[in-house]
Amino acid sequence: LGLQPGRSAFLFFSTQGPGTTPLTPLGLSLDIAGARPAALLSRVPPGAATWTLPIPASAAGHTWWMQAAQAGLSTRVLEVAVQ
Repeated sequence: LGLQPGRSAFLFFSTQGPGTTPLTPLGLSLDIAGARPAALLSRVPPGAATWTLPIPASAAGHTWWMQAAQAGLSTRVLEVAVQ
């Protein structure tokens, strides 16, 4: 993932696709346009991080882009086709 275990991580999503969203408090920019916060993981476990999120039925048939971040670090962008 590219995140540091034992630290908090934020999950962001976009319905706009690739682009840039500055996150000044974290000292970085995300690689997705119009990113909005989706969830907080208070402590990243070693090896992998998972989030469980409610997805509205209205999201079916649409594509979302997701990216996680910590202070100074971000993951690659994940493109998700919601079914």
